Amino acid sequence: MKKISLFFIAMLFAACFNSDDDTIDCSTVLCAAAFNTLDIYLYNSDGSENLLDNGTISGSSIVITDESNTTVEHSIEGPTNLGNYISIPVATDRYGQKSFAVNFEGGNPFTLSFTTSLTDDFECCGPYTALDNITISDYELKPTVSEFLPLNLTIYID
Repeated sequence: MKKISLFFIAMLFAACFNSDDDTIDCSTVLCAAAFNTLDIYLYNSDGSENLLDNGTISGSSIVITDESNTTVEHSIEGPTNLGNYISIPVATDRYGQKSFAVNFEGGNPFTLSFTTSLTDDFECCGPYTALDNITISDYELKPTVSEFLPLNLTIYID
């Protein structure tokens, strides 16, 4: 009985440590959805209030244009645990330097600039749109840990 038990244990270890096939089974991988949007939360300068939620900024007063001065259709979404937000589609027909000028009643307009690229660094998922060099004029931008779309940004309006 001991020999049979040892045999089964040895077979179990052999199966677990078999390194003949190092490929990943992509059918078992759950990939993130690739929504190409920037989701912007607008907060007061101390971060205590969402300005879309409290009515300081009206969603209907927001006008967004891209680097070609073309109006960008956007939507107000939410609420989430952070409140309502502006969802801006990011065109993926070309990659490189992009910017959005955001105008609204109740504050100074600002420009959000960034660089996009297509990345397929993932073995099973992707490709995804990556963002680098995100900057903003006039206001403080909360740093983000993600670099792929969809991307949540928080902007502090004073």
